[in-house]
Amino acid sequence: MKTSVRQLCEFAAKQGSLEHRFTPSPSSSQGIEAHQALQSKRGPSYIAEYSLKATVWGLNVSGRADGFDPEHGYIEEIKSHRGHIDTISENRRQYHWAQLKCYAAMICYAQDLSQIELRLVYINVDSGKETTFTKNLKTTELEQFYCQLCLVFSHWCNQLDKHRIKRDQELKALAFPFVDFRRGQRNLSEFVYKCAVQSRDALLQAPTGLGKTIGVLYPALKSMPQAKLDRIHYLSCRNTTKQVAMTTLAQLRNDTDFWGLEMTSKTQSCLHPEASCQGLSCPLADGFFDRLPKARQQLLLGDKLWARSQVEQIAEQHNICPYFLAQEMSHWADVLVADVNHMYDQSAALASMITSEKLRCLSLVDEAHNLIDRAREMYSCSLYQSQFLAAQTLAPKPIAKPLNRVISAWRALNRKLKSADELKSQTQFLNYVPSQLEGPMLSLCSAISDYAVANSISPSLQELLFECLAFTKLSELFNEHSVVEYDYQKRGKSTLSIRNQIPADHLENRFSLSQSSILFSATLSPYDYYKDLLGLSRETLWSEIQSPFCASQLEVRLITNISTRWKQRHASLQPICERIKVQFEQQPGNYIVFASSFAYLDDLKQQMRVHAPNIPLVQQQRYMSESQRQQFLDSFSQHSQQVAFAVLGGIFSEGIDLQGRRLIGAFICTLGLAPFEAQSEVLRERLEQRYGQGYNYTYLYPGLRKVIQAAGRVIRDSDDLGIVELIDERYAHSHIQTLLPNWWQI
Repeated sequence: MKTSVRQLCEFAAKQGSLEHRFTPSPSSSQGIEAHQALQSKRGPSYIAEYSLKATVWGLNVSGRADGFDPEHGYIEEIKSHRGHIDTISENRRQYHWAQLKCYAAMICYAQDLSQIELRLVYINVDSGKETTFTKNLKTTELEQFYCQLCLVFSHWCNQLDKHRIKRDQELKALAFPFVDFRRGQRNLSEFVYKCAVQSRDALLQAPTGLGKTIGVLYPALKSMPQAKLDRIHYLSCRNTTKQVAMTTLAQLRNDTDFWGLEMTSKTQSCLHPEASCQGLSCPLADGFFDRLPKARQQLLLGDKLWARSQVEQIAEQHNICPYFLAQEMSHWADVLVADVNHMYDQSAALASMITSEKLRCLSLVDEAHNLIDRAREMYSCSLYQSQFLAAQTLAPKPIAKPLNRVISAWRALNRKLKSADELKSQTQFLNYVPSQLEGPMLSLCSAISDYAVANSISPSLQELLFECLAFTKLSELFNEHSVVEYDYQKRGKSTLSIRNQIPADHLENRFSLSQSSILFSATLSPYDYYKDLLGLSRETLWSEIQSPFCASQLEVRLITNISTRWKQRHASLQPICERIKVQFEQQPGNYIVFASSFAYLDDLKQQMRVHAPNIPLVQQQRYMSESQRQQFLDSFSQHSQQVAFAVLGGIFSEGIDLQGRRLIGAFICTLGLAPFEAQSEVLRERLEQRYGQGYNYTYLYPGLRKVIQAAGRVIRDSDDLGIVELIDERYAHSHIQTLLPNWWQI
């Protein structure tokens, strides 16, 4: 098996505790410059970036030593840093020595040397100061150390190789886990398989109720041997779809032995949120790497579909952090089930892993219609003037001066953008990042970073630093894909935000990392809308799978004599409630009324109480805990009879499965358009400039997507029957009707 010195040491040489505290570090460009500056000072016999290869215990290990001087008999490893040398933890130094010892052992073997001098050089990128540690070691000692690491890693790799050979053999013979495919499901699976094998990106529209999860995962797994894939990423925009994916993988594992892992966020997994991720602070970080090998091996002895609960159980048994245990196992799993953030965010771990380990990956994106808005969030951030003012009371002296410069610059910006006699709220949109703040904010980031090198800082100051760093990073990337939003409420309460509007410019590179990216959902049309805003190439394939349901199962009614526009909302209440009452009396059962806002829901529910006091009513609340959400869903049973009210585009308008009599109808009292507010209008103008589709891309297509998703809650199975009423005068327009699913009979 091929590996690198870095990967070898990451697996076998780490000892002691986790040390994921905040410590300022040089940028990659600073590190490269520091390396090159030192290497240029060495003598003529010095060889920089010395390539090495060696095979031990079946491992083909390769790497590059920073420098080797055969004439003077030394090898060196250069590490750049910031702050005092004493802030580099002992664990980290031992890891650096392990890398250097591996390079030294490989050189001694290749050059037939009996001993060599090892130089571990730390260079401070701010001061230029060099600190050198030296050891003179015999070849026998180096070989013993190196071979022991290789022995540990080769044992793991042998398990991995045997598993992958067995996995590929079994995947080739993997049978579909059900008696037969649903109507359209075979076409879906064939399309996914071809895309994976041919390394093609694709947008795949498959209707709700088809069985997309099994229809996508089954061919993806079968493609692994032929496409020579290292890994499959199943990426989701919602936790509920992650659970469906894990259940589906469990069904598929009955016939084969692939390794699957559910990844969760640090916030969800952390058992000690009050502590920092270091041995002196968190008991689960203390001695993490000493106990990791046994925990890792125990995961291989049990069920190898590592759900969050299983990882947490093993972590508890070995007294280590469940989040970082999952991070360690993510390097070895065949299938990773994760949130889209893990792949597409600015600091996405999976994207970094693909690059550093040179992996061939297939990325499957479920509910991909949500990726546009999710990506906009990933590449947006906000700064609040009040945060900087509050920090004044906490800031130590070295930070106070640059902090005050930011506050002064912000006040100057307020004066420039907001006239002194105007006291009411005002939002402005800018096509540039205000230059007044750039310099002072960079100085503040440096000041906090420098201070944190040798001192502990408060959580609020650390949070302020992270937010300033995020803002400056997005400032550097700022272009026509984003806009600056300045919101002035009152003195000391202004907000400055970078709002991404066209995520395509950020996502394009992320998609290029995967051999194939297949994005699927029940609502991915029009094709150009998603291709444009997600940054997919012109070669991206498109497929629309026909619905497995018959038009006779769903009665779709267009109610075009009622307007749900904002000015006609009050007049719409009585006729809408009359329609709900009549339908409920003719066919009692469970119905959901979808409206565009909570205010509209409140009005409709109040009108229903008056108009039909005997009909049971339930309503989505603005803020609901997990248990309250589940209680809402549990109120829909095969025998219950009620009318529920929910917001279109909210948590109950997609991703829920209410089969049979649990839901027999929906009333959608809106076209789903976003409010015609300043922010939407700025977006419309930007999309019109780029694509010539401002109104459609801002309002119409996103709105109808929400309508179709909500309507898709009604028919979930081949035996289901139901009705959907689309209530708004605009549904009479032919161009609106052409955008509705073609299997609906209108």
